[in-house]
Amino acid sequence: MARTRNQGRASAARAKHELYEDLIIGAAERVFAERSFDSAKIQEIAQEAGLAPGTLYKIFPGKAEIFRTIHERRSRDLLAACEAALVAGAPPLARLLAFVAAYLEFLVAHPDYLRMHLGDASAWGFGERFESHVQARAWRRGHEVEVGLFEEGIEDGVFVRRDPSLLVRMMAAIQQVQLAHWVEQGMEQAPETLLAGMREDLVRSFCQPAVVRWLSERSAAAESAGEESTDA
Repeated sequence: MARTRNQGRASAARAKHELYEDLIIGAAERVFAERSFDSAKIQEIAQEAGLAPGTLYKIFPGKAEIFRTIHERRSRDLLAACEAALVAGAPPLARLLAFVAAYLEFLVAHPDYLRMHLGDASAWGFGERFESHVQARAWRRGHEVEVGLFEEGIEDGVFVRRDPSLLVRMMAAIQQVQLAHWVEQGMEQAPETLLAGMREDLVRSFCQPAVVRWLSERSAAAESAGEESTDA
């Protein structure tokens, strides 16, 4: 009986710890997005979470650990979403577009984390510069997948023939600038429009001219067929 009570107390303590951790993580993400890591204060995070600073310190020793935990959680979820979007057997361009779309959709759906993500302005180009090993591993895995897709597409004559690793970094740079612009403009543009524009830019920037023309002609034909159907 005593053992059962002890197990129950331990289980309750874990649940309470996890609840407080989730509250702190959610609050800190909002504060870091608004104030930046350097300007944010533990007291602000505790207040946003509705907790006393002393309670927060029982969960995390400082804001650096909170910051790292946010990035570790989000980077794992982001990578999982991207990998889940890949369809085995699909052409490399279709898989790359799906992978990139999942990446962008995740960030757009988490605007506070997106603003934190944009703060790592150089890390997406130099994966080893991430402070968190979990982030670095997620970056390496994502980079590896995209490099592989570019390699396949280059062999198939779909993508321009350049260093695949460089192409991935160039694509990331374009995306980061577009996302930063979207945030600075108040995130007023519909996410669907933003994502469609990014997909078009990816095709125009990295596909062979013949592929771009073929896709453009196919899109125009589909639009024309749709208009004829509506007129009918």
